Amino acid sequence: MLIELGLLAAGAVAGGAAVWLKRRRGSPEVVEPGPTDELRAVLDTMQLGVTVTNPDGMIIYTNPADAKMHGYTPDELIGKPGSVFAPPTARKTVTTGELPNLQSWRREGMNLRKDGSVFPVRLRTDIVRDPTGKVHGFVTICEDITDEQRVREAEAAGSLHDPLTDLANRTFFLELVSRAIRRAERHGDYHFAVLHLDFERFKLINEGLGHDAGDELLTEAAERLKLAIRPNDVAARLAGDEFAILLDALRTPGDAGVVAERMIAGLDAPYAVQGREIYLTPTIGVAYGGSSRLDAEQYLKDARSAMYSARSAGRNLYGVFEETVRRRATQRLQLETDLRKALDDHEFRAVYQPIVDLPSGRTVAFEALVRWHHRDRGVISPVEFIPAAEDTGLVVPMGWWMVEESCRQLTAWRTEFPGAELAISVNLSVRQLRQTRLVDRIVELLASSEIPSSRLKLEVTESMLMNDADAQIAMLRRLREAGISVVIDDFGTGYSSLSYIQRFDFDVLKIDRSFLPEGDGPEGWDIVRMIIGLARDKRAAVVAEGVETEHHANKLRELGCDWGQGYLFARPLDPDAATARLRAEFGNR
Repeated sequence: MLIELGLLAAGAVAGGAAVWLKRRRGSPEVVEPGPTDELRAVLDTMQLGVTVTNPDGMIIYTNPADAKMHGYTPDELIGKPGSVFAPPTARKTVTTGELPNLQSWRREGMNLRKDGSVFPVRLRTDIVRDPTGKVHGFVTICEDITDEQRVREAEAAGSLHDPLTDLANRTFFLELVSRAIRRAERHGDYHFAVLHLDFERFKLINEGLGHDAGDELLTEAAERLKLAIRPNDVAARLAGDEFAILLDALRTPGDAGVVAERMIAGLDAPYAVQGREIYLTPTIGVAYGGSSRLDAEQYLKDARSAMYSARSAGRNLYGVFEETVRRRATQRLQLETDLRKALDDHEFRAVYQPIVDLPSGRTVAFEALVRWHHRDRGVISPVEFIPAAEDTGLVVPMGWWMVEESCRQLTAWRTEFPGAELAISVNLSVRQLRQTRLVDRIVELLASSEIPSSRLKLEVTESMLMNDADAQIAMLRRLREAGISVVIDDFGTGYSSLSYIQRFDFDVLKIDRSFLPEGDGPEGWDIVRMIIGLARDKRAAVVAEGVETEHHANKLRELGCDWGQGYLFARPLDPDAATARLRAEFGNR
């Protein structure tokens, strides 16, 4: 292809009736020959670099691909010597006197970019002559062979294939995907797909039967993969039981699904290893490739993401990556980045929702809730950022800031309203519960704030307690021994049984809002009645969340619920609004 293009370009320049560059060198005017308008349109869209120089070696045309390859724009190169592309040590000026019988020459070497870096290229230069043999210029075709050279080096080192399965290895596979990407960029009707595959429970097989058995299984799985794919496709072993497949030149996206289903059928059949019949459970993720500007690693990540989605949906399945998944992942990464800055930039705020004594209607406590005022996005919902904070571990410094801020606010209220006997509730995450110095730090903070330990209530969710229950029981016991109240939040929404929750000691049980009936009738209160009874058996107080109507409040009073929290009483309030509420209740002292 390189030779044909060179001959085509050279021939068109030699016979071109059109010109595109006129320069005056003294007198008379000298007109440089150039390609026809039709050919120039072709050259401008080529992926290979094309540069034309005059007999003196000065550039009179370069196509966008060649300019971009070398870090220039085409206009920057016009009028420069062709040697601008050659490293200083490799520059050589060829004069027309040296070319009596030469028509073209080919070579591989290193070219120089504008930024001073060099890269390997394959070049062919054709000499453009008129019918008398006089040299009119030179046409050079340039191809970047960086990827090709990398493969050569890997091939020379014997590192293109996995030694166990003889499939392509990760390096070779990514190079092949990169080539497919470039092919898709050049040809809009070319499509490919990257598949990621691994097996559930393979680690268990390795541990139970040994690595020799595991290697035997992987070798057999590789042979089955070769049978399942098409002749022009490539299978690779990435690591362990992870495989990847490049499906080349797909006619339709549905072809990838056909191949994936064939793989699953072949890999799911039983394996005979060491006299045992063993089953592997394959899961496949598919990422379709086209003319997008993604790199090979990103396609592999997308396929892996689709595989995990398929695994969560069931067994022996394949899943297809959707663009929205990457967009959500990108947004999540940005959110995590912004979270790391939020504490330093003081973007978190504490708001306080009143908890009222149902018989008297007086405020007895506040639940402290965190809000994030993002510098660009405004207020971000806790539903969005709390899971990200949990995953990254940022919930620990954020949670500690909430404890400190809540204690600071409670101290101010205790000073202004000494007879109110207010308490404050703060939510703890499971990561905070695992902090070995949690109790000591809280006790030190309470002492420095001069807050009685009983005035601080720490809320933990029921589902948190089911994870590593023995450690959680020990931590809750230490908190209660320090005089700090423990509140079980969202009770009844987790996975525990009533007998299991009996293992935990707590001071307050919170009824989740989902258990409060929506209507005004007497129906639907049996679960609420049962939870209140359980709390009484544990000698614990009861708070009902989500109290929104007078009917809710009246029925809860009738059932003996101690406290209520919800929009009937107040939404979460900023510190000034919460203070104003207390002044209305207790007076301004």
